Amino acid sequence: MVIAFVMAGCVLTQGTKDETERDVLFNTFEEEAPELDPNNPRTYVDRSDFYRLNPKTYNQAVANATKAIELDPSLAEAYVSRASVLVEISHFAHAPQGSLSEGEVSTESISAWALPTKVLVEKAIADATKAIELNPDLANAYFARAHVYLDTKKSELAITDYDRVLELSPNIYLVVMAFVHRSRGHWQLGLLNQAIQDAIMALELEPDLAAALKIEPSMATWHGMGLDAIVATAYINRGLAYDEQGSVDVAAADYTAAIQRDPEFAEAYGNRAKTYVSMGLYQQALADANRAIEINRHLAPAFNARALAYLGLGRTEDALTDVTRAIDQDPVFAMAYSNRAYMNTGLRRYDHAVVDATKALELDPNLVPAYANRAEAHLLTGDYDRAISDSTSALERDPTLVGTLIGRAFAYVAKGEYSLGLDDADRALTLRPRQLEALYVRGKALLMLTNGEQGREDLNRVIETSQKSNLVDLARRALFQAEQ
Repeated sequence: MVIAFVMAGCVLTQGTKDETERDVLFNTFEEEAPELDPNNPRTYVDRSDFYRLNPKTYNQAVANATKAIELDPSLAEAYVSRASVLVEISHFAHAPQGSLSEGEVSTESISAWALPTKVLVEKAIADATKAIELNPDLANAYFARAHVYLDTKKSELAITDYDRVLELSPNIYLVVMAFVHRSRGHWQLGLLNQAIQDAIMALELEPDLAAALKIEPSMATWHGMGLDAIVATAYINRGLAYDEQGSVDVAAADYTAAIQRDPEFAEAYGNRAKTYVSMGLYQQALADANRAIEINRHLAPAFNARALAYLGLGRTEDALTDVTRAIDQDPVFAMAYSNRAYMNTGLRRYDHAVVDATKALELDPNLVPAYANRAEAHLLTGDYDRAISDSTSALERDPTLVGTLIGRAFAYVAKGEYSLGLDDADRALTLRPRQLEALYVRGKALLMLTNGEQGREDLNRVIETSQKSNLVDLARRALFQAEQ
């Protein structure tokens, strides 16, 4: 009974006018770069940092940083440069391969693009950690490592490193970036007020950052993260926190502000699509999801958002197709599996629903909707013990799930455990007093517990007010059986 949509944890980079400006800078560097001093490792570090401005030359960035390390294994900045570009590569799973120019460096040409994401992440953490060991006050090293931790949902570790960046306060660009990214880390941990405050801090520092970048544009060292993208991401992060707090109108406004600042930011459209789904604005959600996919056809959360929009419009098969596309794009997207479980249950494909929900829980053992969705599939196949077990797991993590409370109440009553069913029905009615399914369960449980003396009022109210014929039939049947 629960569906949800969450964007991927990492900060996505998009093509923007900031990127175009850095491409110009990169080309200028290529045209004017002095000949390499083959014995000067810092020259290679400088070249690595410039090559990192353009995804097409990430291989060169890795190779130059590696050469610097070979020349001077104690040069902390070289490890930071290589860690940073490995992080960048991990963000571009579908980006075109770069190629290393012949004779550029003396090290063997390797394609960092060929490395699995897990390997990229491990190598980036190792390099950043080595840099910190060599120079504990190197803010860029903490930022690079924090970025990896954030991408891999190790939020507490990420926040610790971002805290260190802010303590060191190296330059306004890195300070604002730390606030923006720490905001996402707080959101990942459910620390929503802190996430909002960090995003606000980043937005308040925009004038200072704009002035600094005007004087020193090379300060923006992360691909796709110039002024507009940073501001847009701050709005997105604040929107995510507001969304989770239930302030959907405010969240939608923040996503709109992000789009106005960076019209090519796919994540902003995807998140606004999610919010529109929660508001019941399915056509608007569909339009936003389509735009997100148009910008980035590999963005799994956008397919997931479009699936939910289709579901709201009654186009279940289209929804199932899109949520499957989301899984194809991101095979570890736990929420997509959970959502597909919900859709399969609606199509009465209960076995498929159980498989999908189980997969979601393998990927994320604390994913509440997956427990709730698997519980519903078990309930509808008459497997009441498993339905109760999964419902309990969901409710332990979120006691406010009314639909799951009612489902467990149904299961208890079906097993003849009327007191437990009554307790769950009462809890559901406390949370949602006009919930007729809960009223039905309470009425039937009371009938059975009092030998027909109580419960009739609840059941008659269901019969008089419900628009669902199957629920009315169940209430009438319960009253009829009580007369026998």
